[in-house]
Amino acid sequence: MYASTELQDDKEVAMAAVANYGTAIAHASARLQADAELASEAVKQNGDAFQYVAKELKADKRLAIAAVRNTCYALKFAAAKLKGDPEVVLEAVAQNPRSFKLATKKMREGGLRAFLLERLQAHEAFQVFLLASLAPTPSSSSVLQSSNDNAGSSAARPRTDHGPTGLTPALLNEQGPNFAILLKRSIAVFAGVPLGEEWVTVQRAHRSLRDGNW
Repeated sequence: MYASTELQDDKEVAMAAVANYGTAIAHASARLQADAELASEAVKQNGDAFQYVAKELKADKRLAIAAVRNTCYALKFAAAKLKGDPEVVLEAVAQNPRSFKLATKKMREGGLRAFLLERLQAHEAFQVFLLASLAPTPSSSSVLQSSNDNAGSSAARPRTDHGPTGLTPALLNEQGPNFAILLKRSIAVFAGVPLGEEWVTVQRAHRSLRDGNW
């Protein structure tokens, strides 16, 4: 984006430029290189653009994750504290395990592995919880069996088969088709369980660890 000083400080012009060439932010004014919105657009188009953003933005965790997600080696340009942030490093390693060498010594010497295993265990525990929450309790199962055995009796009424948490498939369905999904996601977020893109990242990084690529 070689242009006059006036154009280099024009955000609209800069936004149009980085939409096609993220590294064009290198030719923007210092003011715009410190603009979070412009920087975000630039690194999403090309992670290498991260090297040209203002110093304070190189310490922005969200921006760093967006950059390494596009180009793992953008970790090189992140602030020192982010090179030791397990979430940022995990994202980079998931893209390419060779970027691990750019992380801090603490991360390389076990910090990231410990964080990764913690995330895997959290996800596994959450799956167990979901299965247990919908499983019938012994008492409710026995009541249901008794009801079936005495189906001819007008006094016998089957009880609702509640799990330990009081959740049942029927109860979840009564709340609408999206309620169960929202409930599970809310519980997972509260418990710090990786979901969606984050879970994909954890799995990819785990494969790298399992295959000995680190």
